[in-house]
Amino acid sequence: MPVHDLSLVTITLTNLLERRIKQSQLGAALRDLNVSSLPPDRLSGNQTIGLYLCSAVENAQYKNLSSAHPGPVSPESSIPIGLDLYYQLTAHSDAAADAALQEQRLFGLAMSALHDYPRIDDSATIGGQKVLPVDLQGNDNVFRVTLQPLPFLETSRHWNSGNHRLRLVAYYMVSLVLL
Repeated sequence: MPVHDLSLVTITLTNLLERRIKQSQLGAALRDLNVSSLPPDRLSGNQTIGLYLCSAVENAQYKNLSSAHPGPVSPESSIPIGLDLYYQLTAHSDAAADAALQEQRLFGLAMSALHDYPRIDDSATIGGQKVLPVDLQGNDNVFRVTLQPLPFLETSRHWNSGNHRLRLVAYYMVSLVLL
């Protein structure tokens, strides 16, 4: 069923990260863990993971699905748009002494959590709680989370503007989101 609010997909992923990390052995020691959907330049706090929706692209395989149906063609407005959503994963720490190490620890925990849940649907639970928000449950939504293998030089270009320091970053694609 189509998702009319893309923020629900982001909430799904931030729920997953927060719950899975707090459940892990290393994550249990994090008292002030914050999983944020803000862009990396707006993150703050000592234990913050950022998962920012930075791009939405029409899914090429879903694009021509309407032409495969027999009978009269329905108006284009009745056909959902299939989207691939691209997220930027970063970590942030304000700790003066060991900020880089703290960010690496958080980043690793986040990557591990997303790796452990490559498919999110109604059955995805962590600690007995469903990962999908109530508004997405029962609608046959299935999101696939895939780490995107972007080369360092390509990802480092995102940090070359202004006075932003180079950050540890990974990109994830979430598909197929019907809008």
